[in-house]
Amino acid sequence: GRIEAQGVEIDALVTPSRYVRLGGNASYATAKDQDGQELIDVPTVKFNVWAQMNIPALRLSAFVLGHFVDGFRVGDSDKVAFDGYQTWDARLAMELSSYLRAEVQVKNLLDTKYRFPRNAQALVPMARRSITLAFDGHF
Repeated sequence: GRIEAQGVEIDALVTPSRYVRLGGNASYATAKDQDGQELIDVPTVKFNVWAQMNIPALRLSAFVLGHFVDGFRVGDSDKVAFDGYQTWDARLAMELSSYLRAEVQVKNLLDTKYRFPRNAQALVPMARRSITLAFDGHF
């Protein structure tokens, strides 16, 4: 069927030094189906903020990302199902050589317990903190 979506999004990027970048975006959107009903499982409000720092002398880079989401409609409910959630992710990478890079990623850094709608089911538990160690080689 046909879907009508309307919204606004704004992005920002600040580079206070050649080693630091700060950014973020905010969006508000509504979406309706051909019968004029709001779509389920679609948040109306989202914010992301991030910071990146590079330390060339140490061949190190760090990145932090915050997600803030709110305004879901669940199933046939006309109400927002919950107050939304926020999570933080982080990544630290180091160039070990011109051919090898090591990286540690942490998703849900603060181990936030959160739930949100998925497939019209209210408040499905989402993943807790996870840590990934990766090596990236260029040969």
